[in-house]
Amino acid sequence: MTERHSGALAILGALQDAGLDVNDVDGICRYFWQPTTEMEMARIIGVQNMKFFGEVDYGGGAGAPVVSLAAMAIELGLADVVVVDGDVCARVESLESRAGMRHVFVGGREVAAAGRVLAP
Repeated sequence: MTERHSGALAILGALQDAGLDVNDVDGICRYFWQPTTEMEMARIIGVQNMKFFGEVDYGGGAGAPVVSLAAMAIELGLADVVVVDGDVCARVESLESRAGMRHVFVGGREVAAAGRVLAP
């Protein structure tokens, strides 16, 4: 399984667990060093209406700025549901780190991460 494939499955699982659909997604943020671009991941998972995308330089040390970028987009009304694509959690188990953690934000609040619902 490729990183893109596992990433797409993680995003779709997180959306499903949060009670959302890929059609709800209108933004994606990522690390600059993430090999899959925002537009490429949007195409892979089927995002139809991308209103916001962005990236933050560096990798594992830039988790907070990537999450902040997503929250900023929602707060400013640039997007409603933003997926943070990348290993933005503090280094969890290496298997999860390699697959990349995916986060879903609604209304500025994180609702799902890597297929696990964080808030109703």
